[in-house]
Amino acid sequence: MATAWQAVPIRQPPTPVRQATAFALTSSGPPLLYAVGGCQPDVLQCWDLTSEMVVQQIPVRSSTNSSGCPVAVDRLSAAQSDPRLLLTSCSDGLLRLFDLRASLAPVASVYAGKGGLAGMVLEPCGKPGTIVTGTCLGNINFMDIRMTSDADAALNGRPAAAGAGAGTTPHAAVDTASSGSLGWIEQLSCSVVRTVEAHSKGGMSVLVAHPTAPLLATGTTSQVVKVWTDGG
Repeated sequence: MATAWQAVPIRQPPTPVRQATAFALTSSGPPLLYAVGGCQPDVLQCWDLTSEMVVQQIPVRSSTNSSGCPVAVDRLSAAQSDPRLLLTSCSDGLLRLFDLRASLAPVASVYAGKGGLAGMVLEPCGKPGTIVTGTCLGNINFMDIRMTSDADAALNGRPAAAGAGAGTTPHAAVDTASSGSLGWIEQLSCSVVRTVEAHSKGGMSVLVAHPTAPLLATGTTSQVVKVWTDGG
């Protein structure tokens, strides 16, 4: 099933880029499979595993409008709290966060960091508003996703209080996306709150999270494996 979608001739990007297949299975809500790769590295396919059909296609672009260039996706991570929250890492060095309940455009983007990405997890161990990434240089970065008061009010259908969110500045590394009436999207921010030097000699090649226990694991090209708490 993880590769069956590649046989569906939906669309070729202007300049096809061969990429390894990446996929993510949801662990809550309806059983969904997100997949990307092959000749369509810039189009996320959402499969309903009950009907075994593609129910959604999400194009990934270098900008939030349709004129942006296609960007290849090489990693996916789905949130445990909601199957419509999805994190992608892309060939342009950005992590893009999608909230498919609201828009097909990413709601926030953040630079993945120097040295290349070894792995990433959205909401590790079910912790909401958290992203953990591992870099090939050997570091683990703990990121926090927050919304301002304006954003919370908009999400709950309430008008923002006067002065709410004033003085709130999104993290400098974040490029937030706007989409028509969804003004609250602009209020998302993400920042690195902690960095742990996991492997001083670098060479990290993988970072994964335990599906239920509050544990992370990292591995290197020199066959060194370490297990961490979800707080590092």
